[in-house]
Amino acid sequence: MSSIINEYIGWLREYKSRGGYYSKLAKKLINELKEIHVIADLEATLSGIPRPSFPMTLFGKNEFFLKLDDWQEEIINRQEAYIKALGTINEVESSSSDIHKLIIFIRNTLNGDDCLLHIRGLSFFKILEDAEQLKETLEYLASLPEVDPPDDPRQNTFDAIVPDDEEHAACLRLLRNNSADFHSNYPANRHANSLLQTVLLIYQDMTSSSQLKSVKQVRTF
Repeated sequence: MSSIINEYIGWLREYKSRGGYYSKLAKKLINELKEIHVIADLEATLSGIPRPSFPMTLFGKNEFFLKLDDWQEEIINRQEAYIKALGTINEVESSSSDIHKLIIFIRNTLNGDDCLLHIRGLSFFKILEDAEQLKETLEYLASLPEVDPPDDPRQNTFDAIVPDDEEHAACLRLLRNNSADFHSNYPANRHANSLLQTVLLIYQDMTSSSQLKSVKQVRTF
């Protein structure tokens, strides 16, 4: 999965390769991060590393700890944005069948174990934070005419994805409807595109990483 942990490990490996003062600690932290699967454990691991008593600088041996502080701040920001996003989506309702299914799909994706760690997670939460904008986006999607799927979808496109369930299928349908007449300078069009593509990419990455889709079966909804 495209996780912030992978980004952290990448930075630590590069730091370790320079043979810095804390390269051994970086190596130890890499091994610990490889075993982490939830954000609470990530936060605990980073906060549990003793900080030096000497002043921080942007250069030299303290770069390691400055980066740890940046990561801890990112984790806090993610958790705060996540709580807001979850609160917003839990208050949204719709009489439209497809929008109702989309709401369920978004909630289920948010509740996935890996969502808080996903590289696109923070942008996803930010999209959902504004309750009024989200409501307008969902109303806009509900107003769009139904667009038939292509007979021969191109590989590696959203149209080629085999949906896992009705909620997944509804999200793919709504994206197809929105993409049929896409204008990047139209806010509702653009915001809907960001919402749908982001949740689909996160969902796909999460299900692939957890090996929930070992065998694809063609379904029709």
